[in-house]
Amino acid sequence: MKLPSLSHLVSQTKETFFRFPFVIIVAFAGTFAMMRVIGFSREYYELHSQLWYNIVMTCSIGIPLTLALAIFSESKGHSVLMKIIFQSAALVILLLFYFTLSPEMDVYDVIRYFIYLTAFHLLVSFTGYIFSNRTDYRLFWDFNLTIFLRFILSGLYSAVLFGGLAIALLAFDKLFDMHIDGKRYGQLFFFIAGVFNTWFFCSGVPQFKETEEKNYDFPKGLKIFTQYVLLPIIVVYVVILYLYLFKIIFQWKLPMGWVSNLVLGFSGAGIFSLLLIYPIKDEVRWMKIFTRAFFISLIPQILLLFLAITVRTNEYGITERRYYVFVLAVWLTVTTLYFILTNFRNIKYIPVSLFIIAIVTSVGPWSSFSVSMNSQMSRLEEVLKTNSILVDGKIVKAKVDLPDEELKEIKSIIEFLNERGKLSRIQPWFNENLNDVTNANQPERIKRGRNYGKEQGIMDLMGLKPVKTEGFGTKKYLSIITKDLNSISVNGYDNLFFYDVFLTDTSKKVFDSTGIKTEVDFNRTNNVICIKRNNNLLNLNINPIIKKLNTETPELNQMTLDTATVDYKARFIIKNISADRNNDTLKINSIQGYILIKKND
Repeated sequence: MKLPSLSHLVSQTKETFFRFPFVIIVAFAGTFAMMRVIGFSREYYELHSQLWYNIVMTCSIGIPLTLALAIFSESKGHSVLMKIIFQSAALVILLLFYFTLSPEMDVYDVIRYFIYLTAFHLLVSFTGYIFSNRTDYRLFWDFNLTIFLRFILSGLYSAVLFGGLAIALLAFDKLFDMHIDGKRYGQLFFFIAGVFNTWFFCSGVPQFKETEEKNYDFPKGLKIFTQYVLLPIIVVYVVILYLYLFKIIFQWKLPMGWVSNLVLGFSGAGIFSLLLIYPIKDEVRWMKIFTRAFFISLIPQILLLFLAITVRTNEYGITERRYYVFVLAVWLTVTTLYFILTNFRNIKYIPVSLFIIAIVTSVGPWSSFSVSMNSQMSRLEEVLKTNSILVDGKIVKAKVDLPDEELKEIKSIIEFLNERGKLSRIQPWFNENLNDVTNANQPERIKRGRNYGKEQGIMDLMGLKPVKTEGFGTKKYLSIITKDLNSISVNGYDNLFFYDVFLTDTSKKVFDSTGIKTEVDFNRTNNVICIKRNNNLLNLNINPIIKKLNTETPELNQMTLDTATVDYKARFIIKNISADRNNDTLKINSIQGYILIKKND
């Protein structure tokens, strides 16, 4: 096989740029912004990072959008001027999106970002076939298979390139003492992912005349993979879900909330598998039977899906996630009936319908944001009015203690509003300014410019007691963090080592100081740290500390262990421990701390 010459690669690179100039420029802009964010100092990052993150989000949705419009122009045979006009329209859309973004981290911005990112990727798949009279869906399938395989190949090339260059940087750093900043690896990653990956992918996007003229053979490897790997997995999923359905009927017990994820995941994987074998679905008899049987088998699962989401919505109201689960359940119902009646013919329906759903549900009073906000506000008003806390549009302090379930419901809704920066919706109920409210029971925490942890402070204004949390003695998983570590004293010791060990680590660590080696080993069975130094063995048993703990934030003196031999004394100060509780014993998953050692005079 003849390798391509350098001049050929340069020529292909230039050709790709002139074919998709807006795509490449937007990719460069987004990559530059992300590399800037990584390079920020801590102080500058806290003040200005969100501005740059907004640029990154805008550019990252701009890549598929400009690509989709470029493909559309190419498929219609537009002139160069018309291509520029169409892709300039994309820039207008991106500017509108950018100016709607919040200067602080906002849940709504993140949700909208992922909606539009998904929608514009779907747009790439069918934009060349808009206003097309073609009825041969094989051409549509050919184009999208090429795009899909190019996407995988681009990711593989990018991963190998990053790995190779990252190792080269590491080699320069270690061999030549170049002291390369660790941020450079992150910047390298995003440069390859943003610029190289995009450029390489675009170079493999087929032109429509190529797509229509070539004689395409169905890939044998893809056929084998789909027949003998994907489809059997789908059958297993069908069996599992039907067994769970029978369990619900037999026990007459409502389904768990996460079953909706399983149903949607199984349905999506099944439809994707059928898309992969679309051209040959009628050539093999069992595939033809499976295609029809698959959609029929979805009907009971869809009923299960509606039951699961209805139960969750009745209990906790509508959130953005539950909104989209319900919308996808409706889409899946329509899709199933449509493909049963048409024998899975018009596959263009899938990306087009999902694109329309993504766009429609992101704006207007019917959007996920408006519907979920109205649902949560209605729940909050109802529970407050029922308990005479909201009277004539004003908060009146509660005169009696509310049940724990209602307290949790109120707190969760206030947290919902706070995370989305929508406390203004309940501000008219209060005489106090909610922006100045903090939780009197714990330190104020600031995250990306928004005050988190103020839910209890607002509940205090309602006269509501704190929500009971799970007690230390009953928690199954513990994350213990020692307080006041800044006040550690090293007086009287010669050496200080930082020791950490995780579940997957080898527990033995070797420290070298002043030519003397210190071996530290953690005995997971007995929870004992063994320190070996100059044939002296010092054991530090952690179990006595663990048994005395009654909080996940103990004081420094509670987390200090001392031991000594004739020649040495040692102290271990525990920084943090993560552990699983099993009855009265704890299985330590990770432990970090400081080891101090002194040779006795």
